[in-house]
Amino acid sequence: NREEAESITIQQRNIDWYDSVASTRLQTQDSRIICIMTRWSVDDLGGYILREEKDRTQVTIKAIDERGKGIIRPWKRDLWYMEDVRHKMIPKNWEALYQQNPIASTDSIFKREYFDYFLLSDFEKVDGGLDKKDLKVWLIIDPAFSSSVSSDDAVILAVGEHIRSREKYLIDGYANTSAPSRTLDAMVVMYNNLVANWFDVNFLSVEWVSINKDQVKFVDDVRKKLTEFWINIPVTIYSPRISKNIRIKDNLEAPMSQKALKINRNISDNTFIPRLESQFLQYPNGKHDDIIDTVSQAFEVFHKKRNARNRSGRLLGN
Repeated sequence: NREEAESITIQQRNIDWYDSVASTRLQTQDSRIICIMTRWSVDDLGGYILREEKDRTQVTIKAIDERGKGIIRPWKRDLWYMEDVRHKMIPKNWEALYQQNPIASTDSIFKREYFDYFLLSDFEKVDGGLDKKDLKVWLIIDPAFSSSVSSDDAVILAVGEHIRSREKYLIDGYANTSAPSRTLDAMVVMYNNLVANWFDVNFLSVEWVSINKDQVKFVDDVRKKLTEFWINIPVTIYSPRISKNIRIKDNLEAPMSQKALKINRNISDNTFIPRLESQFLQYPNGKHDDIIDTVSQAFEVFHKKRNARNRSGRLLGN
């Protein structure tokens, strides 16, 4: 179990046993050892063998492949089942038990000093250098489909990217274990608040996973809701291609360390910022990471949109 696997005493005892007992049982110098284990810790026996043994082969059997879609042994448990298991676990345990990807207990990708804040009034200062017209604002939605307290939150973020500095401004946020209908209502409220504060909302991005029938319906419901309230903004679909932990690390580790995300101190939901901070500081060992994942989505869609615009410009000779 994890407690034993992370015990320095037991780790060393297993390594000593491997070196002084198991290895001495080989019949010839060409004999082979097969070590089968769950990778609870980076410092376990498997980690020791990977570091010290030069003539070795590693076979990693994951429950879900790196794209987060195909399951390796579908005749045992289908993808729906495994996704349900994943949502009930903290990422650290999921990665160890089902993906064979141990995460060190002391690992903390994000630090408190990475957080940077702003006030909406900063955009109103004559000499402040900030202008709302310089932001490309997106609504970013990561839906959820259960109102259970232990379930994932549905998350909506209003994020603006500065057209010159590329810094991201988290203007507003919503996170709740709400039914899809309430998420749609929150989307409309957030859009209206942005417009009332003179922000131009340019795009809306919705996460879409092909295995989830509820998410397919939700995308259609988003479009219907926008039409119902005469909200005319393009809707783009965000379909993640790699596993959550990899994309969070790739999309956020470097930008967050450079304080590239500015957080509005006066987000209307006064529980949102503490929850955002908590998820960042506990990642990847926390129970929930829904807000972080949606921030990661925001960084990724801005990057893709900018690259598409640059390619278009080059093709047109601009």
